[in-house]
Amino acid sequence: MSKPPSRPTPPSGSEPPSSPPPQPQPDPAELQAQKAAFDHCQAKATAILASEVKIRMDVVLAQENVTTGLNEVLKHGDVLERVWAQARVQSLSDVLVYARAAVYAAAQADLAGAPTGLVHAELTEAFELSDKMFSAFETCVKFGLLSAEDIARMRPSRGPLSVAQALINVGVYGHDNEAVLSANSPVRSEHVDRCTELGNKLMVDIKPQSAHQREDPAAKKAADTANRCWTLVVNGYLEVGKAVFEIWGPSYRDHIPALQSRTVHKKKDDTQK
Repeated sequence: MSKPPSRPTPPSGSEPPSSPPPQPQPDPAELQAQKAAFDHCQAKATAILASEVKIRMDVVLAQENVTTGLNEVLKHGDVLERVWAQARVQSLSDVLVYARAAVYAAAQADLAGAPTGLVHAELTEAFELSDKMFSAFETCVKFGLLSAEDIARMRPSRGPLSVAQALINVGVYGHDNEAVLSANSPVRSEHVDRCTELGNKLMVDIKPQSAHQREDPAAKKAADTANRCWTLVVNGYLEVGKAVFEIWGPSYRDHIPALQSRTVHKKKDDTQK
């Protein structure tokens, strides 16, 4: 029986680590596009009434789903233009700009409110544990023992919150498939239990709401900006949803993913209401 992943030793004393845990970074061209989108949207985001600001969720996942949903809608732009003005149809693409801006703003908020000390050590463990678990899952997928779609739904995007939620999902999935994993991978019950324990703890320590409780004014401002950019995404995608309803009617949910959906989207060709 293999040993469970080792847990990093918390930093000694009160000094915080010098840098946050390593995370996948976007390519330079995408990062530049995110910054340009943020600059373009900042004034509009600032103008949102405080009472209408929504707490951000997984912005990278949302960007992927926005891209999928918008592409599906724009394929049927000719159908939509029969009932909508052309300018309104063209404005649907704004949501992709909002999504890029939200990814950039969220990254800035994470940097401004970067966790230190013990939370930093737990995040480091979380990224390492996530990599190990998904590596084991992928091996089982290659041999037809696990579902590739199930693994894709659980896979985290960039960011601490996404990894924390992924570990919780992995814990449930690991227990459901314990026999397969134990017989065909190094994963044992103690690894699965640690995923659940660590994921739940991190969800409390790094949830977006906690950014509002920080003393640092810069962290509070960055968190508020990220929430405002997220609100633009939510509102913009609602407009996409209206467009989908115009094209497909009551079956519109079958054609585009929800903002936070991890389901592998299966496109449909029927455009009849």
